[in-house]
Amino acid sequence: MLVRHILIYILALLIGGLNGCRAKTDVRNDGEEETTATTKKKASSDDDDDDSDEDDDTDDTTADDGDDFGDDPSLFYFRAATGTTTNGDIVVTLDYPSDTTSYNTVEIRWVEEGTAPVAACNGGADGVRSVSAPFADQVTITLNTATDSLAAGTIYSLRACVKDGGGTVLQNPTDLIVPSKGTFYYIFVSSATYDGNLKAYGATGNLGADNRCQTLATAASLSGTYEALISGDLEDANAKVTIGTANLYNLAGDKIADDDTDLWDMTIDKAIAYTETGAVATNTTVWTGSANDGTLNSTPCVGAAHWVSNGGGVSARTGLATSATGTWLQNTNQTCNNSFALYCIQQ
Repeated sequence: MLVRHILIYILALLIGGLNGCRAKTDVRNDGEEETTATTKKKASSDDDDDDSDEDDDTDDTTADDGDDFGDDPSLFYFRAATGTTTNGDIVVTLDYPSDTTSYNTVEIRWVEEGTAPVAACNGGADGVRSVSAPFADQVTITLNTATDSLAAGTIYSLRACVKDGGGTVLQNPTDLIVPSKGTFYYIFVSSATYDGNLKAYGATGNLGADNRCQTLATAASLSGTYEALISGDLEDANAKVTIGTANLYNLAGDKIADDDTDLWDMTIDKAIAYTETGAVATNTTVWTGSANDGTLNSTPCVGAAHWVSNGGGVSARTGLATSATGTWLQNTNQTCNNSFALYCIQQ
């Protein structure tokens, strides 16, 4: 009997030990499953983060698109440039927004010189080219002498007028001062001033003045050769510089003269008035040594030659940069110890 009780006790111990081992195994498995679940949750959380990032990216992209285009009917891009093939050409580029449902027509309007067509887009004297649907992507349009009556070598100002079906102007951006294909010249008032000894800048007074003009033009990134419009003992201004049959403009896009004859007829169309950078000239008294027809006036800043003295006992004729009458060349005599501007003309 005793042996039987002992065997039952031992068997109970063995069964209890086995249950203890099974419990530990279950705990370990639970732990592994929990770790796996946590990993999955972390992975799911990472996925959510990724999704969130993707959503953010999508939102950002949409926002950017909205900033660029969206429902805004504004032209994304409007530019005009001188053509490269035929005289009189101006090439206009229009880049339309993604939504042009409100568009009925786009009118390209232009006028001569530096003042743009009126913002109301109704100027009776404007040149007009109308563009109709479809308004898709970027469009290049060439204005020219044949179809649009543009004049070669002439400065134009342009405006793009976007209109809806009722004729209401939705947008009216400008692109100013665009020369049509052809020959034309610029003239400016030097931003710097000089006394009467212009020979200090070159072999002669005239050449010294030319050097000053070219230096300023180069610094302002103006292409071509620039010379001083000035008379001296070497030659008269009207022989020294020439524009032939081309138009002459200031740096604001105002036409100064139609050709040589117009330039030297004692008046000009508009005052020169602007410097090489396009700024309004503040130094408006200009050395010219000239009468109002471009011929030599007296003996400017004379020493051994003209334009070699900065003494107070000699003088030279000056012009007025704000004038379009004969005083643009012949205004007052000034002593040569003063410092004044120069007229610089493209050649």
